[in-house]
Amino acid sequence: MTIPKDVVGPITLEAKLNYRKFSNYLTKFAFAGVAKSGEAGLSFDSREYSFDSKPVPKMPIVTLRRQA
Repeated sequence: MTIPKDVVGPITLEAKLNYRKFSNYLTKFAFAGVAKSGEAGLSFDSREYSFDSKPVPKMPIVTLRRQA
């Protein structure tokens, strides 16, 4: 972070650590994912996926830590 030399202080910074249990893509996959035909095995999956229009729950984002 570069602070311009002509800034008159004080300068305050805030940092947040947010957490969400699942990514948005994984949530869509779990609730509305449909696999197209293709090969799949224990160590690979070459199928393409699409998502139907089912409503997907919004996963909450929790702030674990905030520091100013």
